[in-house]
Amino acid sequence: MPELAEPVEFADAVAMAEALTSRFLPWEEAAMGSRSLGSVLDPKKDRDVSLLIGPEGGIDPAEAAQAVAAGWQAVSLGPRILRAETAAITAAGLILHRLGDLG
Repeated sequence: MPELAEPVEFADAVAMAEALTSRFLPWEEAAMGSRSLGSVLDPKKDRDVSLLIGPEGGIDPAEAAQAVAAGWQAVSLGPRILRAETAAITAAGLILHRLGDLG
């Protein structure tokens, strides 16, 4: 079952999921040349997934670089730029579908 955390500072969010191996950063600037979230998920190993959804206005390149350096994988949700709340719902739906949790 997905869990939704309260909003936190970016650096804190990056550090919170440090123990998880499946950490994804949907980022609008990753759309070019990046793999999609659905294509990088592995149903056999990605059972505990953390998503880092940025604020309205997006994640800036320095923040994305900080997350990637900490082990997060920048992924695309497609060519459209989504609002923060829509990106979270879309990404969660993609993960649940890919992992077979939507029947």
